[in-house]
Amino acid sequence: MKNSYQLEKSEEQQLNSYFQLTADGSYSLKLQSEHCESEFMHSDQGAFSETIYVYLPVVKFVFENQLNPLFLSIGLGLGYIEIMTVAYYLEKKTFCLNDELFFIFSYEKEKKLIQLFKNYFLNNEIPDSFKMCYDSIINLNAKFFSIDKELLKKTMRNLIIENKIKFYNNFSIKSFNEMPVHGIYFDAFSAKSSPDLWQSDVLNHIFHNKNCARQAVFATYASRTNLKKLLKENHFFIHKKKGFSGKRECLLAERNSLK
Repeated sequence: MKNSYQLEKSEEQQLNSYFQLTADGSYSLKLQSEHCESEFMHSDQGAFSETIYVYLPVVKFVFENQLNPLFLSIGLGLGYIEIMTVAYYLEKKTFCLNDELFFIFSYEKEKKLIQLFKNYFLNNEIPDSFKMCYDSIINLNAKFFSIDKELLKKTMRNLIIENKIKFYNNFSIKSFNEMPVHGIYFDAFSAKSSPDLWQSDVLNHIFHNKNCARQAVFATYASRTNLKKLLKENHFFIHKKKGFSGKRECLLAERNSLK
């Protein structure tokens, strides 16, 4: 028996119909869900390009400051961020599964997205539309970072098997990482679609000393007044950064408190 996520035919058809080819040739998804209002996960100007623009500075900060590669990703979605993170370290030729302290703590409300992502890398059966999408993400990262796509797939598979990419369902004020992270990707759905994740108590909990190290970087595609206020209260310095593809602003914030 295949250890794979089984989709009812009607569910598969529903999910397939919500894929969108964005302007840079990468795919986004609009997921019909009981957990949130329906919206595409990325800008129609480029799912991959948006990921690189908004979130690549996080992994660069961690690497360039010679910090342990420990990351918190809130909003797995299609896995663009997780794959990008691994691809970056492969490009730098510093990645070693056995002796490097490497973990990504990845949260996603939609359990089906976690299962589909894992099953792709574990070579289990998934709908053709999702396989096409994940293949595209692998190819785009391999080209961008000048690495071998099969090496990237193999490394992702090994990280999942070794439980170094750890998957969780809902992030809440009861969520604690196994160790404080240095890089935070906040890629949750909008405050309208996922209001719980944008509440002050949940955002503050992200910066709890059990979740976030004293030296850390935070990025998100959005720019909300309340979030900027909380970042400042938690001793982050906010860089002014134009938003992706015409958006007014996105957030990149660093904290270098070593006390």
